[in-house]
This record gives sequence, structure tokens and C-alpha cells, in this order.
Amino acid sequence: MNGGPLQKASYSLYKDGTIALYARDYTGFSSEVWEAFTVSNDSDIMTDYFAKDTLRVQPDHPLFSLVQAGLKKHDERWAQQRAKREQRYTARAL
Repeated sequence: MNGGPLQKASYSLYKDGTIALYARDYTGFSSEVWEAFTVSNDSDIMTDYFAKDTLRVQPDHPLFSLVQAGLKKHDERWAQQRAKREQRYTARAL
């Protein structure tokens, strides 16, 4: 959004186009993310139930295209890393 640090998260894509993001650790998303999106966290400290931050970005959200571009970049990087790894394993097998 503002060039700050990336938020570590996993994601799911829904058939209606919604993107769900799940914080990777219990520290959750930054305050900037909380301001820009509706983030939920159902933790209950009284019962020792701790949940990670979750947010859903629907296609009509003003920042949807930015989130979508970030996921595309993530997927491209992951594909490059996987190709490199497979190349290394193939070279070892020969």
C-alpha cells in the first residue's frame, strides 16, 4: 500500500472472486492493514483460544487489484523457486 514491509500470510481464492488472507503468525497484520481492510480475529484470552488475523477482500473493494497483483507476484516467485529446486534435484539424480 505504502511501500511498507510485506505482510506474511497465506491465502485462499473463492469462486465469487473473493481473496481471503490469513496471517502467518499470531502477531497478525499491521495497523495499516487493519485500517484499510475489515480484519477479524476471534481470539479469546479468557479461554486460551488464540486465532490468527483473517481478512477477506471482495472484488468491489478499492484495493482489490493491489491485493490481486501481490498474489500474482507471490505465485510467480514461488514458481521460480520451485523450478530452481526441481532443477537442483534433477541434477543430483543424474
